[in-house]
Amino acid sequence: MENRVTPRFFARLNVEVRCEGKRLGRFLTRDMSLFGVFLETRSVVLPSDELLDLIITVNGRLGSKRRVDAIVVRREADGTGLRFVKDGHSQNINLNDILLAASQAKRSGASQRPGEVIRL
Repeated sequence: MENRVTPRFFARLNVEVRCEGKRLGRFLTRDMSLFGVFLETRSVVLPSDELLDLIITVNGRLGSKRRVDAIVVRREADGTGLRFVKDGHSQNINLNDILLAASQAKRSGASQRPGEVIRL
């Protein structure tokens, strides 16, 4: 059984990953919480010793992109787990906006496509 502080949500969101201004790729999320996200990176290896800039595209009423910082905390065959690096109030607002917008997309009928969020 998992021992998590906050719940994870199934989330299909588009994420662009940058490091020091350089684009490393565009990926889909598998799940996320207020503390981190799992990206389906497959064979792409994200640097584990660098601060990554995530630009997460959300749909729904809030629509647009939200930016959050993260670091790599684990790797699996199908992807990479990242922990959000919270730099203050604006980062918390961005994370709340991402989960809210994605959950609104789910309620509006989105299914198995980017924008879907289901509590696990």
